[in-house]
Amino acid sequence: MMRGAVKAGALVLPALALLAPVRASSQETATWAGHGAAVLCIAVSPDGALAASGDANGEMRLWDAVKGVAVGAWPAGEGPVTAIAFSRDGKKFFLSVGQGEIGVWGVDGARTHAWPAHTAPILALSVSSNGRLLTSGGKDATRKIWSLAKGGMAAQWKKREDAAVLSAEFLADGKSIVFGSEDGTVRVCALSKKENEMAPACDVFKFDGCGLTKPFPDGRLALSACANGDLVRWDLGQGKDRATTKGGGSRINAMVISADGRLAATGGDDETVRLWDVLAMKPVSTLRGHRGMVTAVAFSPDGKVLLSAGEDRVIKSWDVQGELACAEKFAAGRAFLDGGKSAEALQAFEEAVACRPANVDFLNWLGSVYGDLGDHAKAVETLRKAAAMSRAAAWNFYLGRSLLAQGQLADAKAALVAGLTESLLNNRGMDRRGDIRVLMDKLEAYGKALDTANARLAEGRLEEARAAAEAALAQMDTLQAKALRDDAVSRIAAEARRSRNRMMGILGGLAAAVLGGGFYVWRRRRAAKIEAGELDAQPKDSPTGFPPPSGPQKR
Repeated sequence: MMRGAVKAGALVLPALALLAPVRASSQETATWAGHGAAVLCIAVSPDGALAASGDANGEMRLWDAVKGVAVGAWPAGEGPVTAIAFSRDGKKFFLSVGQGEIGVWGVDGARTHAWPAHTAPILALSVSSNGRLLTSGGKDATRKIWSLAKGGMAAQWKKREDAAVLSAEFLADGKSIVFGSEDGTVRVCALSKKENEMAPACDVFKFDGCGLTKPFPDGRLALSACANGDLVRWDLGQGKDRATTKGGGSRINAMVISADGRLAATGGDDETVRLWDVLAMKPVSTLRGHRGMVTAVAFSPDGKVLLSAGEDRVIKSWDVQGELACAEKFAAGRAFLDGGKSAEALQAFEEAVACRPANVDFLNWLGSVYGDLGDHAKAVETLRKAAAMSRAAAWNFYLGRSLLAQGQLADAKAALVAGLTESLLNNRGMDRRGDIRVLMDKLEAYGKALDTANARLAEGRLEEARAAAEAALAQMDTLQAKALRDDAVSRIAAEARRSRNRMMGILGGLAAAVLGGGFYVWRRRRAAKIEAGELDAQPKDSPTGFPPPSGPQKR
């Protein structure tokens, strides 16, 4: 089997050496492709030159960690490769495969040892600082130590519970190991002075839901990752002085602390990689690019590069320093926004997006501020771009708000409905469901008022139509509602003009009738007086037909 593995590696090496990393399409600097199944584990050599990875099909790959190209690929055995650790000299690595076997491999692809170590898959491997010991923890809930010099088990602890061991890490001094279990039990176990003796008792701590644990490089503190996405930092001596920072609400599958103890990286079920400032206990940046849950993370020794792997069968390389520089611009924007300086926040967020155009968080914050400042067209464009990159991270409250302001009611309603089921930490880290319901109530009232205005216009009930349009405008100031109101007002004015003209016509007719009737009566009376001899007849040559003026006349 060993010769077969070496032969397979020898055949694959020349072809793989020609491969180049896939061009990054998101925040990552490079994507390393080649695995045919979910990548479950990854490790970087102490000098940072090589990286090793293993997948669910039992294949392991060796990579040039600087160039991002594969330099070897071998079948590791039957079953998935679940954990990998490099030796201190970087010349070999240890991996677990199948139902608990540990294999020792050279970087040339030759397997030198294989130990049936556990009765279930091994989830954690760690090498001591002196390079003499290897520790392992597995799904069978057992914790063991292996002598690399003698090639066999040196000690083991009694099984105390049935929870799988998620993490096993030597402290920097090599004198203790920190084990974290799935049930939230964390054990800090000192080593016996003699490697072949039974391991001594352990200090036991309990962190509900937070079993995956890594010690800080200084050996004084530890960091535990929780199923709900939170991180807990605590004192290794007594388990006290706990500090907690909120995560993204999604289960953390993998965690690593940088060599300088300042940063941590986590990978979760939500397809994201997160960077954390573990001294300030706050999130720094969310890295998106994977298309499946993230199962493994590893820093380069200098902390400048972060590798992540996941169910999407690829490894991604991230520029940590670049992310931190861009995150500073983003942090400045949030500080401005907290201080009520929206214009300054807008500029800072625009700079952050220019720095990392594919960062969904940066885009969401920028889009929300566009909406705050009334530029709803840019808000919709920016928020939709972010949502296209990650539907799970869509800020539907702000998107719906800006769509409403533009009168795009159907799209706005769809966004608001989606917003009721999204992560509570979206939309500036706040639960916006109450605000969303308020907008939905306004949208419903607006729609009813608008329908009423249209119906009353069609019926010719213009005053009622105007009142309904005004009610719609009171809910939302849209062009559609304004157009309906203006139409109703215009029709009311036109109707008033028509009524006024009709009245003037009637009054004119009445005046003409009165004058005509008066003249007729006067003529009849005058004719009667002439006939009675009471009045002289009008001269025939009178040009007016009216009686001549009374009084003396000039001749």
